[in-house]
Amino acid sequence: MRKQILGAAQLAFTLLSLPAIQASAANLNCSESSTAVEVAICGDETLRSADEELSRLQERVNAANISATDEGATWIANVRDACGDTECLSNAYLARISELEKKLNDVRELPPVAPEVAPVQVPQQAATPQPESPEPQLPATVVADNSPKPVETPAKTGGGGLIIMLVLIGLVVIGAMRSSKSNCDMCGAGLKNKSYSWKIEDKKQTLCPKCNSRMENRQSKIAFKAAFDD
Repeated sequence: MRKQILGAAQLAFTLLSLPAIQASAANLNCSESSTAVEVAICGDETLRSADEELSRLQERVNAANISATDEGATWIANVRDACGDTECLSNAYLARISELEKKLNDVRELPPVAPEVAPVQVPQQAATPQPESPEPQLPATVVADNSPKPVETPAKTGGGGLIIMLVLIGLVVIGAMRSSKSNCDMCGAGLKNKSYSWKIEDKKQTLCPKCNSRMENRQSKIAFKAAFDD
């Protein structure tokens, strides 16, 4: 019983997921049902809907010429009418509907066949004869010129001087980078964006902003103390 319910539910879900198509007159006519299988199909709403859907799909398959014309009748005689209960009928309709849907999908996925185009023959043009060029006439008397020719000395370009100038500029830039202070003389911290110059014990010192603030505070204290001692 449980298998019958599951089979009917699966068949009903399949029918709901299929696109709606206008009804066909090729499905089972329940007013003329005579066999036990036909009576069972007409008495079950899900099976009756499956039979209608199967008839529509079969008509589409026949119109597309992707199966034999009597394939539907063969299935009815050998598969559908061989069932003895609704569970068998549900499984048979579900398998048949899936089979026809797959055939239709395979046809839709096939690439279109390009028509054969006959090659176009281009008539060959006859070659136009070219006039023969006259042979050059040589002078009757040829005199050899054995006089010395002046030797041409290639002019010197200024490329060498430009290269030397670029090398000198590079050396000056490297020397300036090496001579510039990169660390604070008091705390050793790296000097990033700003530095301050102080003369401490007759020696020029480069300080970072933090050490500069300390030195300014120390100078203020010294000046304040000197003012009160006087």
